[in-house]
Amino acid sequence: MKPYYELSILDCLYLEDSYVLGVEADKTSAIFTVEFVLTEKHSGYLLPKKGQQYCYKKGKLKFEDCEAVSWAKVNHVRNIDKNLEIDMGNIDVFTFDENKYFLSGDWGEIEIISENVSLDFCVEVNEKGSD
Repeated sequence: MKPYYELSILDCLYLEDSYVLGVEADKTSAIFTVEFVLTEKHSGYLLPKKGQQYCYKKGKLKFEDCEAVSWAKVNHVRNIDKNLEIDMGNIDVFTFDENKYFLSGDWGEIEIISENVSLDFCVEVNEKGSD
């Protein structure tokens, strides 16, 4: 099994300190909503905000049109972080081999078989209106 950063869509992320905000999964898809840590190699990288260790960007890691989605362990415990957002922990392990993926963290363990893996970042709305 190879580490996640050998996938081109994830090579500029640091998942071990990214925060899982939600997981939606059924028989044909698994979607992780995550506050991703961007590394300095990422085109969207900015210096961390005051009081933060990393540059974060919210997005979705999607496994779609899956042949199989199998939970080995599920943890429904959700913590609330200092920003009053749900925090399900990190993605502690993410390995893959061809189209087979294994992910685990405080939120559980899941095995996925999929040819369709994508990463979409959320568009941040500027809080100040433009005139």
